[in-house]
Amino acid sequence: SLKYLQNILPAFVQSGLIEGVHGKGGGYRLCRAPEKISVGEVLRLTDGDFAAVTCGEKDAPCKHTADCRTRPLWNQLEKIIDDYLSGVSIADLMKETKKETVL
Repeated sequence: SLKYLQNILPAFVQSGLIEGVHGKGGGYRLCRAPEKISVGEVLRLTDGDFAAVTCGEKDAPCKHTADCRTRPLWNQLEKIIDDYLSGVSIADLMKETKKETVL
C-alpha cells in the first residue's frame, strides 16, 4: 500500500539501498544492482531481525534466558532463516518462474 511504502522508503534511503530521483519521471531507484541486494537485507530494514521467539530480548526480558534449554534451538533457527534469506537476491525474485499446472 502507499502508506506502507511511505513508512519504509526512508529506511531504504537512509541505508543507501535506494535513492530519490527528482524531476519528470522521477521516483526512486536502486543504488546497487539487484544481484547485490539480498532479500534478508530488505527484510531486516522493514521488519528488524529474524527472531523466532522474543524471550531474552531487551523488550521482553526473561529471567530464564541464561539456562533456557530451548534457546539454542531458536538461535539456530534464526541463523538458518537469516542465512537463507541473505542468499536470495532481488534479482532471483525477478527471474521468471514456470507456473505449475494444478490438476
